[in-house]
Amino acid sequence: MDSFKVEGLVTAPFTPFKGNGDINFEMFQSYADYLVSMEISAVFVNGSTGEGLSLTVEERKQTLEAWVKAVKNRMTIIAHVGALNIKDCQALSQHAQAAGADAIASMASLYYKPATEEDLVAYMKEVAAAAPKLPFYYYDIDFMTGVNLNNAKFLRLAAPAIPTLKGAKVSSRSLQGIADCLTEIQGTKMQIMMGSDEQFLAGLAFGVDIPIMNSFVAPMFHRMIKAFKKGDMDAAKKEQYRCLQVSKIKAKYGGGFAASKAVMNVSSGLDMGPPRLPLKSYSKETTEKIKNELTEAGYFYWMKETWK
Repeated sequence: MDSFKVEGLVTAPFTPFKGNGDINFEMFQSYADYLVSMEISAVFVNGSTGEGLSLTVEERKQTLEAWVKAVKNRMTIIAHVGALNIKDCQALSQHAQAAGADAIASMASLYYKPATEEDLVAYMKEVAAAAPKLPFYYYDIDFMTGVNLNNAKFLRLAAPAIPTLKGAKVSSRSLQGIADCLTEIQGTKMQIMMGSDEQFLAGLAFGVDIPIMNSFVAPMFHRMIKAFKKGDMDAAKKEQYRCLQVSKIKAKYGGGFAASKAVMNVSSGLDMGPPRLPLKSYSKETTEKIKNELTEAGYFYWMKETWK
C-alpha cells in the first residue's frame, strides 16, 4: 500500500456495447491488447468515459472482472466505484478488492450531494473502508457531478481520516485547483492524476505527471511528455495543439463522451458500439464525416508518428 504508485499514461476505457445495448464482452481482450500496444500503463475502469453510471451494479462487476481477465497484469487497474448511494459504492469497493483490482476511486454522490468538504470526507471514508487493502483516489469531475468543493481542502482533511488515500483524479477544468492540490500534497506520497486532454501541457508545467486521457490521443501524449522533459516546448505545444484539434472536431459534432466513442471507433479499428441512452448514437454518415475531418486535419498521420 505505502509503495503503490500510478505511472505512465492512464486511460479511461470505453465500455463496448452491442447494437442492442448489451455489453460486448467479446471485445475486451482485443481492446486490452490495443491499449498495451499504445503503451498505456493503467486503465480507469467504469468511469465517465466507460459510462459507469449507465451500468447496473452487476454489470459494473462483470465489466471489472472482464478487464482483470483481459489485462493479465499488463496494466494497473483502477476501479471506479462511485454510485448514487453509499451502499452500492461499498458493494463495488468490496467486489473490486475481491476481483483483483489494483486500486479504487470514487466520485461524490451526484443527486444528494455533500455540502462541505467535511461531508465529502465522511462519505469517502466509508467507501474506502469497504476495500481496506486497496489504494483509494477521490475522483473529481465537477462539471458532471455538480459537486464544487475545494479538492485541496478535501485532501488535507482526508489524509488523517482515510488510511488508504493516495490522492485524486481531477477532471475539473480549474487549473488553479490543480495547482492547489499539488501544493497540498507536497511532502506526501499522494498523487494527482489529471483528466483533461485539452489542458495537460499546462498541468505538466504545474507538476502533474500522470494524465488520464483518451487512448486515441496516446501517441500525442507520449510525445508531449517526452518533449516537455527535454525542454522542447515548441514540440510539446505542437502535440497539445493536435489534441485540441481533435477536441474541436468532437465539439463540432456534439462533443462529450458519445463523440469520443465515435472517434475511438474510427481511429482504432475496434467497434466499441454505440453509447447507451440518453447519450446519442451517431449515424454511419455522421461517423464518416468525423473520420473525414480527422483525416483532413492529419490525425491518422499523427497517430503513426513514433514516440519512442
